[in-house]
Order: sequence, then C-alpha cells, then structure tokens
Amino acid sequence: MKVTLVRHGQTNYNLKGLCSEKPGEHVHLTTKGKQQVKTLAKKLESKSFDVIYVSRLYRTLQTARLINEFHGAPVVEDGRINDRYTGFDSRPLSEFHAAIRHDPFHARPSGGESLEDTKERVSRFLKTLQQQQYERVLVVTHSIVVKLLLLNIEG
Repeated sequence: MKVTLVRHGQTNYNLKGLCSEKPGEHVHLTTKGKQQVKTLAKKLESKSFDVIYVSRLYRTLQTARLINEFHGAPVVEDGRINDRYTGFDSRPLSEFHAAIRHDPFHARPSGGESLEDTKERVSRFLKTLQQQQYERVLVVTHSIVVKLLLLNIEG
C-alpha cells in the first residue's frame, strides 16, 4: 500500500495563531490555503487514489475536495486523524504551548489530549489502515498527525 500524507492548506485560524479542534465551518481555508491546495492538486493529478481519508475537521474536507476534483475517489472521515485536542479551542496557540511547556509529551491542560494520547489514537488509525486492501491512499490531516504517522511508518 502506498500512502500519501497531506496537511490541509492555510486556514483563517492559522493566520490568527489560534487553536482549532472542533468540527465546523468556522475554521476554513483562506484564499492562500485554497491556492496552496490547488497547486498540490495539480502535482497529484497523475496519481490515482483508491480512497481519501480526512479528519472530521472542515479544513481537511475542503482540502480533499479540491484535490479530489482530479480523482473522484471516495472520501472517508475518520476522527482518529483529527488534530490534537488541546482543550484551548479558539484560544491562542501560545497559551497552549505555555501550558504544556513543563511536559510536552504527557501534559493534558484544560482537559485536552496529551501528545502521547494523540500518538495512540493515530497509531490505531494506522493499524486499521494497514488491514485494508487499498493500493493507493491519500490521507488529508494536520501537521502533528502527519508527523506522528511518519514516526509510526518509519518505526
């Protein structure tokens, strides 16, 4: 199985430096984010995908839809590849980073997930994916999830 990992394009919350973890259209791709994805979509145009997995956050669905204009693959939402649940939704990312500074891997501020929790969730997704019979898979998710998937894949 060949897996292509993609982070969503730039969002309005990226520009504001805010945490975002709740589904909904309030966090969406910016004009620049859409252009980033269209540029990537052209690069992926010659590839084929059996399925596209996205998180349950709207920005990944927007990204997948733009890429999928060239493919027509089924799109499957999976909450296991959602962004890390920080407990700081719509609050500055700097506040979250300050809250976990003492223990970035295990801290669960404001009832959020630890990085270890996120890693375990992403690992469960990957184990399920490995049991599928797909040849080519596109996963549209978030930067931390891409990094955790790569760590799992590369051992």
